[in-house]
Formats: sequence, C-alpha cells, structure tokens
Amino acid sequence: DEDKDSLDIQSRENKSTRRKRLLHQSWIVCLVGLGYVSLGQTTCFPSVMASDMDKYNTTIWGTYITFTPTQMDMCGSVTQIASLLGVWMAGILAGHLGRLSSMKLFSVLFILAWLGISLVPSAPTILAA
Repeated sequence: DEDKDSLDIQSRENKSTRRKRLLHQSWIVCLVGLGYVSLGQTTCFPSVMASDMDKYNTTIWGTYITFTPTQMDMCGSVTQIASLLGVWMAGILAGHLGRLSSMKLFSVLFILAWLGISLVPSAPTILAA
C-alpha cells in the first residue's frame, strides 16, 4: 500500500512543481551552508586580523591604524563574549519573532557589523562593532 501511495503522489506532481520544490530545498541547504561559513569566518576573525594588523596596519581605505597589545587581546576575546550574549538574545528573539524572522534580523546585523569593522578608522570602534 505504501508503494502505491508514493507512486500516486509522484504521478500527481507535475514537473514544474517538482522542480520548484527541489529548487527550494536546494536553496535552504545552501543557506544552511552559508550560515556555517559565516560562523567559521567569525570564529577565526581575530587571528586573521591580528596577523594582518602586524603586517599592514591599515584599514580597507588605507587609513593607518594601530592596536595596543591590550586591544589586540580584546579583539581575540570579543567574539567569544558576544557569542555568549548572542545565544541568549537569539533564543529570546526566536521565541517572539519566529526562527525565520530572527535569522533575517541577525543576518542584517551581522552584515552591518562586518561593514563597520571594515570601514571604521579607529581601534575602539572596531571593538564596538
């Protein structure tokens, strides 16, 4: 009976509907993968930034910027502290807004924070972003 039901469902689904369904599922898988890529970039950001600042000491715009050893250490720990606070905030917002809306909100905030980090000309502002 189960084989008959599955064949019946497949025969009712036309090619266009099937294509749309598979494209939607593929899009969701790509978004999940992108989420893990961005998480990995965020986690390794302090070590990449530290080596880049030791070598070049400039922002994207070419503005000279220096970090004291204390500020460099703070950059290394700020992602861990922010992750701890972000987990609590994400849970609360997901409960109130729903998972999809909270993911969209955090994606916008994530992009704005990275733009802030890449464009600001001072070390304290990078720590705040």
